[in-house]
Amino acid sequence: MSDEPYKDHNPAIPYLELIKLGVCGWNHWIRGDLTAEESAEIAEELGLKKLPKPPSGSFIDRANPVNFFGVDFTKGENSRITFAGALFGDGAIFQSATFGDEANFQSATFGDEANFQSATFGGNADFQFATFGVRANFSDATFKGYAYFSGRISKEIHETQNALEIKRNLTGANRRDLVKEKLNDFDLDNLANISFHKAHFLGGVEFKDRKFEGFSQARFDQPPVFENCEGMERLDVMGANFGFAGLRPKYLWWDAEENQSGWTTDSNIPTRLRILRKQMEDIKAHDAERDLFIAERMAERGVLWDAAFKKLFPLKSFITMQWPVSLLKAIGATGLLFFFQLLSDCGRSAKRPFVLFAANMAGFYYLYSALIPPTLIRFEENVRSFTLGHSLPFATSLSPVQVEVMKRLFGDKLEMPFCIELLSIFQSLIGALLLFLFLQAVRNHFRLR
Repeated sequence: MSDEPYKDHNPAIPYLELIKLGVCGWNHWIRGDLTAEESAEIAEELGLKKLPKPPSGSFIDRANPVNFFGVDFTKGENSRITFAGALFGDGAIFQSATFGDEANFQSATFGDEANFQSATFGGNADFQFATFGVRANFSDATFKGYAYFSGRISKEIHETQNALEIKRNLTGANRRDLVKEKLNDFDLDNLANISFHKAHFLGGVEFKDRKFEGFSQARFDQPPVFENCEGMERLDVMGANFGFAGLRPKYLWWDAEENQSGWTTDSNIPTRLRILRKQMEDIKAHDAERDLFIAERMAERGVLWDAAFKKLFPLKSFITMQWPVSLLKAIGATGLLFFFQLLSDCGRSAKRPFVLFAANMAGFYYLYSALIPPTLIRFEENVRSFTLGHSLPFATSLSPVQVEVMKRLFGDKLEMPFCIELLSIFQSLIGALLLFLFLQAVRNHFRLR
């Protein structure tokens, strides 16, 4: 949808002036509770000719949507505006709006088609207990702080559950089924067909006590929290990017950094990633599950380094070999992850090991050409055959063809220089590793067992 209709429609000033009166007055206006005299009096007080009409109409024929298109809520009186508990009706427009350190929409009520497309939240965005109609749109929104989208498990629900337990004295599955049936009467808050397509969460996000009926792609710089949510199987996480950022451990040659992507010293991050990975596994989101497993290993790497350097200073830990052991674990985890990423993007790329395999053969061909004494009989062809024959362990050098090639290169007694023997073994091991990584990437892509 283009921006122009919103710009043409936008009389943002009346809505800003109305919300500055407070949520109570705003809700009276939006419900149509104001008399003509009260409306005229408020309009005069606000310096307006008349108050805008409150939202009305259906999705097909909607009139007078609340419009805050492109409003900057970070400056002046706008920065003190709160929308906690506000009613908005259908089609509320916050597209391209900018919010400051705190955007408070707690317990707000939106109708259908609430539009926060391309909005920027500079700090925390609080949508706890807010209710949405269908097709709410947060696509391309940026959340720089923590975002809260927790639903409302109200006091009445908890009281109902307790009363059922006492009155019926049920246990096990029967009690849980009865409680769940009763809870469904209250209904968890829907996020029906909500779109977070290409939304960017820099500071983390919570989805608690929600029922999902639609979810789109997003980028998470911290592991999101999905707790007590229904409809997780409807989550569309194709193309979603799950990551984390935090404090990088202080190395001997590096300074520690805040919000370093892919690093953390917080041991809770691997746990959160593990929980999220299990949730993705349950809904058969295989690509997300694989990416979260890799992120979990990356997070553990930082935790291991942090633990190793914390054990550096106590003399007892050094004497008892605790520190060297911790350091070796950190070095091992970092080295394995580095080479796994380098060679195959942690099992996600089949192209990378394939290209490296070809480069491996080309490199060893030129190396053999330089080290093997030249012969008069088809030297280049023989070196090429020798290289191909040692590209993999099962392309054995004992095959009849390879024996003839080696005789032409090293004589009938096969007096191969020791350095060539070592290089051929090394080439075979590298080839076997790259072939394994190539097959693993193919397996991961098609989820072969």
